[in-house]
Amino acid sequence: MRALAPLVASLVAPAAPPPADTLLLQAIRYVTEAARQHQREEGTPGMALALVTRDTVVAYIALGVTELGGTGRPVTDTTRFQAGSLSKAFTAAALLQLQEEGLVDLQRPVATYLPWFRVRAPGSPVTLHHLLTHTAGLPRDRSDLPSSPYTALALRDRDLARPAGTRFTYSNIGYQLLSLVIEEVEGRPFADAIRARVLEPLGLTRTAPSVTQEGRQAAATGYQYLFDDRPPLPGAALVPAPWNENSGGDANIVTTAHDLATFLRMLLGQGTVDGRRVLQPRSFARMVQRTVPAPELGHDSFYGYGVVLGTLEGDPILWHSGGMPGFRAMLAGDLDEGLGVVILMNGPGNPRRLGEYALRALIAARRGRAPPPVEESAPPAVIPEAASFAGEFHDSSGARARLLAAGDSLWLEADGLRAPLYRDGRATFVTPHPAFRLFPLHVVREDGVASEFWSGGRWFTSSAYRGPHRFDAPAAWAGYVGHYRAQVPYDSNYRVVLRKGRLYLVSPEGIEERLLPLGGGEFQVGDDPQGVERVRFADVVSGRALRLNLSGTEYYRATTP
Repeated sequence: MRALAPLVASLVAPAAPPPADTLLLQAIRYVTEAARQHQREEGTPGMALALVTRDTVVAYIALGVTELGGTGRPVTDTTRFQAGSLSKAFTAAALLQLQEEGLVDLQRPVATYLPWFRVRAPGSPVTLHHLLTHTAGLPRDRSDLPSSPYTALALRDRDLARPAGTRFTYSNIGYQLLSLVIEEVEGRPFADAIRARVLEPLGLTRTAPSVTQEGRQAAATGYQYLFDDRPPLPGAALVPAPWNENSGGDANIVTTAHDLATFLRMLLGQGTVDGRRVLQPRSFARMVQRTVPAPELGHDSFYGYGVVLGTLEGDPILWHSGGMPGFRAMLAGDLDEGLGVVILMNGPGNPRRLGEYALRALIAARRGRAPPPVEESAPPAVIPEAASFAGEFHDSSGARARLLAAGDSLWLEADGLRAPLYRDGRATFVTPHPAFRLFPLHVVREDGVASEFWSGGRWFTSSAYRGPHRFDAPAAWAGYVGHYRAQVPYDSNYRVVLRKGRLYLVSPEGIEERLLPLGGGEFQVGDDPQGVERVRFADVVSGRALRLNLSGTEYYRATTP
């Protein structure tokens, strides 16, 4: 099979006449249609994609606008977006270069390079390798701290739950620490080091190594949902997201599809692109080694250095996603075939799903097969087997709720009001019903019959339910229930609910994590006995906790439900 020839999609002016490669042309058309469909379904204002081989850019695809309201310019391959966690691959590349030069040893403790670094942890010290692979046992974030130097210093107040190197737990704080190590070793700002070591050698002239206020006007406007405290309904309104400065190694890159395509081609070229070598073969091999299982990122996923290693329909791939307030990003490549895709968005969406489809289409074309067709998603109001969810339900107070099926639609009737349900998963829904709008509605079916459903702390059962109806919980737990907020860029609020004798921490998107009591008002987040995130409730007044500390970030009881 001949190599894929270069083409620029019609949405961006072609650099050369399109080739007579029918399968390739078909793949590009399909990916373009998939991107359009994704934009329609998710309401993404704009997106830019690049389809690449290790030798060239196959196509640029650009959709939408840089700003809503009629004031935005059309997105192009040179529109700037925040790349979020894709930045970690840049940070890892710079550290591997430093190791090549003998300036760092990735197996050495962090305190070798940052003597002030302290963290209370059992076992051996935290090393650079542990930070690179997310095996240091550090919490994910300190969203309340805009300064990565202090974020690192604040770790002195942490007691880590397990020895470093034990297992994978994703941590942005770890990569912020790595950027401080680079600054210390280099003797210059981290942004300058990334520019000199990665951006300039690759010719990434439109990429910025830090998120600054000066760079905001040159970038697309990022958008987020108007309501930041609940799962979005179909067609939910968008508002501009805050632009927050970031110079840490976890999310510092602002880039374009054009530049990010070059970076991906360097990865596909095992450290080399267009005759320019950025990483030596041994360093690149370490970057893409399947170092530690990362099941939270997907089945058969591993983490290397700044990249995820996984499989796509049996093919080994590398990838990483990124998310910042108002921005989404994805980078994915097949090292064996030398094919890849990058995606940048300035609003809500699922770039991983789109990226995996684009990569499957390219691989099919390379192997002489027709690309997989674009599957039209059913509207969210269309619910397969809607009748199997229908029934009459009651809660412990005797309140009644009904789920009513009408063809392939489902409705919720409660408190004298009726509202539609929209699909948000196989048996999970969202609804504009005012009594249920803050949480997803989860339905349990037994033998094809709906037996119970819950939404936040409200729990209803039907006559088909056969389990217990009474559950015991410590009296103090009722005082922990509520809505907590912090003035932070992301993860700005959580709710705590008590249901069936258990406490749950619920994110705005509706993701629930059980709180396991550790004593003294402290809880472990999640059922994983080796989990690192902790919640502590404090300042109990009139039986209600007024403060929630999540792994160091303070959240305060809100007056809203």
